[in-house]
Amino acid sequence: MVAISASFADTFSGRLDEVLYDICEEVQLPESRHNEAERRYRAVGTLLESEGSPFRLERPAIYPQGSMALGTTVKPVNGPHDLDFVMELSRGYLQVNPMGLLLELYRFLKEHGTYGPMTTLKNRCVRIEYANAFYMDILPACRNDNAGNGCIKVPDRKVQGWRDSNPRGYTRAFYQACRYYL
Repeated sequence: MVAISASFADTFSGRLDEVLYDICEEVQLPESRHNEAERRYRAVGTLLESEGSPFRLERPAIYPQGSMALGTTVKPVNGPHDLDFVMELSRGYLQVNPMGLLLELYRFLKEHGTYGPMTTLKNRCVRIEYANAFYMDILPACRNDNAGNGCIKVPDRKVQGWRDSNPRGYTRAFYQACRYYL
C-alpha cells in the first residue's frame, strides 16, 4: 500500500499527521520488491497447480496471509523480509495426514530444480529462501468444514497433528476494524 500524500493545516495535529505519513512512506516495502514478491508467489502457485504437482488434483487455493494480505509489508531493519502464503487444498482435513501433507510439500519443492537448494522444512510450513534477503513461507492447509467461515487446519510438527487457523477471517476482521476507525 502506498501512503497518501497529503497537505495538512498548519496545526500541531496536521504536522503530526505529516510526520506519520512520512514515516509510513519510509518503512513501506518498495513497490518493486512488492511486485517481485507477487511474481514469485504466483510462480510457486503455478508450480503447485501444475500437471507434475502432487497437489494438482486437490485444486489448491494459493493466497497470501499476514502482512502481504493486509497490505502492511514493511522493509526489515535487519535481515530478510518474510512473506507468508497458504496452499489450501480443496479437501477437508479429516481425509488428510497432516505430517504427510507437510512432508509432501517439502519433498516436492526440495526435488525441484530451481527451488530445491532454497527449500527448508519449518514447524508448520516450507520456506523458500531467495538469495536477495527475501523468503517465502508456504503453509499447507486443508478446509475445516466443521468450523466454516474460512477456518482451516494446518499441520504442526511439534504436536504431530493439526492446528486451527483462519488467515482469511483475520484479514476480514482487520479490514473491518480499519473501516471502523476511519
